[in-house]
Amino acid sequence: MPQFNLIQLPNLRWIPKTLSSSPSPSSTQLERDTEQGDENVQLKSAESIRDVIAELLSQCNIPYYRTPYDRDLHDLCIQECKFKKYPIDEIHGKASIAKYIPCGVIIASTAYAHLKSRSTQMFIALYTAFLTWMDDTYTKDVIGVDSFNERFVTGQKQENEGLDGLDRFLRETNLHYHGIQANIILTASLNFVTSTILDFETQGMRVSPHAKSYATFLRIMSGICESYAMFTFPPEVPVKSYVQAVPEFCLGINYFNDVLSFYKEELAGEDGNYISLEASQRGQEKIPVFRDLARDVSLCVSRVSNILEGSSEAKAAFQSFLGGYVSFHTSYDSRYHLNDLFPLQ
Repeated sequence: MPQFNLIQLPNLRWIPKTLSSSPSPSSTQLERDTEQGDENVQLKSAESIRDVIAELLSQCNIPYYRTPYDRDLHDLCIQECKFKKYPIDEIHGKASIAKYIPCGVIIASTAYAHLKSRSTQMFIALYTAFLTWMDDTYTKDVIGVDSFNERFVTGQKQENEGLDGLDRFLRETNLHYHGIQANIILTASLNFVTSTILDFETQGMRVSPHAKSYATFLRIMSGICESYAMFTFPPEVPVKSYVQAVPEFCLGINYFNDVLSFYKEELAGEDGNYISLEASQRGQEKIPVFRDLARDVSLCVSRVSNILEGSSEAKAAFQSFLGGYVSFHTSYDSRYHLNDLFPLQ
């Protein structure tokens, strides 16, 4: 298995490049000193992020590796979209989910590689594509999304082809998961829709220092963690063998994603993520909050493993998910950029 290098940090995307022009030293020396100081701070932050992630992977006994793209699963998703008339063509404009299918394929072929049903892996891939599409598309307005849940419950046609495709898609959940699993997946999906509306309507809202649970409340709703926890366990595994682990599992999924997404969010200058909100609420810098969150991930993993000790099937599924979930982030480098921090030898 490939190893990673913890010494070099090549091509860090948030470090400013040297200007190609050569202005006079007397007029720019202060700017150069400031730039150099900024670079030193940014490099130190990148090193801190790398070290925290490396320690977390070590504590959880998870290797760092990349998984090749599953072209066969990708083709199956395209065929399914054409057959079910889900929007993937250019004529569908912003309603098309085509560019989000790779994200779904990567997570389905890594975190859910242990599932025997290829059809269920395809379902997870398209589920991810649809919800990533919604998350990405509805940032400047929520027209259509704001009535999605009501229309879904009452069986009305949705506002556009993308939302209507998601509506029809969610109604097939029971083909892959049943009973309690399917119920949790559906309610988590509708909560995600609500979180999209909430994100839009609370833009610019000041976080009260007394709102100690707000960031967690929003993170759970927007993270769709219950769905991805349910996806982990094949339908034949009894719910009672893992249901007690679900709360810790959900926290672990969300927190792990926050830890593994932090580098790319810092590159983009994002400040609406969980770590930023929590740092704002605490009145702290982001790195100490990031470090605390990584410790929480390790604790969640340990607790879930202990809870699942009585079921070899459930524990094996969780362990496979865990390694695959990290591989999802490392393999999707165009999004997460973790290979900046851990260049493979």
